[in-house]
Amino acid sequence: MYKSNYRPMKVITVPLTHSAVRRLDYDVAEPGDLIEMKLEDETFHELAKCGLFDKINALSNKIIDEFEDEMIVEQSQLQAILESHVFEPGNYPASLSDVLARIEAMFKEALTRSTGVYFYF
Repeated sequence: MYKSNYRPMKVITVPLTHSAVRRLDYDVAEPGDLIEMKLEDETFHELAKCGLFDKINALSNKIIDEFEDEMIVEQSQLQAILESHVFEPGNYPASLSDVLARIEAMFKEALTRSTGVYFYF
C-alpha cells in the first residue's frame, strides 16, 4: 500500500486590503497581502473538539469544518463573534490559549481593515 506524505494544509487568512481580497479571490495574492495562520491537523481537531468552530458557525451562519472553505466578511458577523467572547481562554484547554489569541487577533484585524476571515480547511 502506498503511503503519501501529503498533508492538506489548514489555513486561516485575513487579507490586509480590499485589493488583497480581490487577488485572494483569483489566487494571485502578493507578498504582504495576507496575514496567514497555518493549523496542524492536531490543533485543528482540538479546536473542533472543543467546539470553537461550532460556536463561530452558530454566530455567523457558516459551515467552518474540515474539507470546507468558508469566509466571514460581513462586519456585523465579525463584530458579533468578537463580542460573544468565543475566544475566551477559560472555555478551552490551556494548551490552546496561544492559538485562540492568534485567531482572535485575526478577527480583530479583519474588522479593523473591513476585510474578512477566510478558512481553507
